[in-house]
Amino acid sequence: NLIGDLDTSEILEQVALITRHECARSRPAPRNVVFMGMGEPLANYQSVSAAVTSLCDPFHFALRKKGVTVSTVGVAPALKKLTREHPEVRVALSLHAPSQELRARIVPAAKQWPLHELIEALDDHLNSV
Repeated sequence: NLIGDLDTSEILEQVALITRHECARSRPAPRNVVFMGMGEPLANYQSVSAAVTSLCDPFHFALRKKGVTVSTVGVAPALKKLTREHPEVRVALSLHAPSQELRARIVPAAKQWPLHELIEALDDHLNSV
């Protein structure tokens, strides 16, 4: 059950804490960030997008855009928006199953956004860079 989405500051705080932890041990700051394991990132698009912007800002975390990956079960409209706003960010798709039929039984979002629609959105993302 969803309790709530992380806001932008909570997402960035996680990166700031690990950066502080690593630097205190004379280790390099993280160079890559993966949005995964925090619920569906593309269902929390506004906060994730703002966090990506800050993570890649040279005056904040200064990550390379290709150092940021957004993992998704496939929220096609938000994936298309990510492509428009952050084309260099990487995308990882969690299929969960080899066919649309099985995927729709396992992943509720799959009923809304079938594989053919996701493949089109992923192709657009790959071709945007």
